[in-house]
Amino acid sequence: MKRYVKQTVLSLILFLAFYLPVAGQNEEPAYLLFQGKTEAVVSRLEPEFQSGKLSEASALVLAKAYMTENRYRDALQVLEKVNNKKQVLPLKGEVFAALGNLPAAAETYEDLVRIEPDNAEAKASLGKLYLQLDRDGKARNLFGQLVKRDSTNLFYRRQYALACYRTDQRAEAVVNYNWIVEHYPNDLSSLLNLVNIQHQMDLDIVALQLLKTGLEHFPGNIQLMKKAGELNFLGQNYQQSARYYHDVLPVDSSYVVKKYYGISLFFERKEEQALQLLQSCYQKVQTDDMVAFYIGLCLKRKAEYKESAHFIEAAIKLATPGYMADFYHHLADVYGRDRRFQDAIDCYQKALEYDSTRTQVLFDIATTYEEFNNNKTIALGYYREYLKRMGDSDNPNVDYALGRIRKIKEALFMEQ
Repeated sequence: MKRYVKQTVLSLILFLAFYLPVAGQNEEPAYLLFQGKTEAVVSRLEPEFQSGKLSEASALVLAKAYMTENRYRDALQVLEKVNNKKQVLPLKGEVFAALGNLPAAAETYEDLVRIEPDNAEAKASLGKLYLQLDRDGKARNLFGQLVKRDSTNLFYRRQYALACYRTDQRAEAVVNYNWIVEHYPNDLSSLLNLVNIQHQMDLDIVALQLLKTGLEHFPGNIQLMKKAGELNFLGQNYQQSARYYHDVLPVDSSYVVKKYYGISLFFERKEEQALQLLQSCYQKVQTDDMVAFYIGLCLKRKAEYKESAHFIEAAIKLATPGYMADFYHHLADVYGRDRRFQDAIDCYQKALEYDSTRTQVLFDIATTYEEFNNNKTIALGYYREYLKRMGDSDNPNVDYALGRIRKIKEALFMEQ
């Protein structure tokens, strides 16, 4: 009996060893693809494609096998040979998207939607591409249609809410984000978007309540605590913002966290801790006027007045927009050309107030006084100051200023 069993098992093994490879060779490529045997599919169909003998049905199978192996360029070559648009367009759209050619992917799905206007999957893919391409209005229209068709679909709702948010349709975005947060409380990104919208609508009380509820669902979540700290800081609730940032800092020591936490600690009269954080910020960025200002205030409380003055002076200088001098300089030139000479002089003076290093403004004031206001004495003073700053420059205006000084002196002598 045992000998018979052994012979049966041996016969079965020999049968399987010879039969299975043959069976595998006879299996349809589509079934092999279903089994995940993409190498077998490629080895079977690739020679036929290269010889031009591959049917369209088999070409679609080969293209899918290439896509599974992330061989998207090869897949595209195969798909270009397929004429059945309903079958080939979804695959081509996916391939173009994978290759990073989002405009081509969008055009492909647009073609598909024209052919199949009721194809919800194609519309969803197209809408997602529109969002990636910043065509937010088109995305809103598509996902609006899809939400009307299926209002319980989370993906449609999320994309529609995002498109509304991006196109300033805040009320509609709030309605949809509220629905999402109510039905899918695990959707953290939608919750954060809803908080941001409420903040933009000056509804910080609502935003903070959402964050509180979110932290009950996601205890210790850094993103939520960081946002709660930010909103409390902006609302000047420094005690509460300091509490949030105290928990955030060990995990997120970014510049903004240190800055807001440091300023919050200053208002909590914890100057030493505040100074440590703010000085760390200042070492990284020396152009932040608020950081310099609050460092100065911390030093003031410590009675270190010289250092305090240095930082507050730096803050004042940093708080003055550099482009304001440009604005006033150009406006003065326009006033001068419009023969509004006193207005021009006033704007030139303003430009110097914002940036006293602008030597060209001195020259422009001098010519304005001399040519239009006929005040040679004041013009002479500005010409001299201009030359003093220009030094040995070869600027052609230097020669002009020297010539005008000589003429003005002669005129003033004759007037005596």
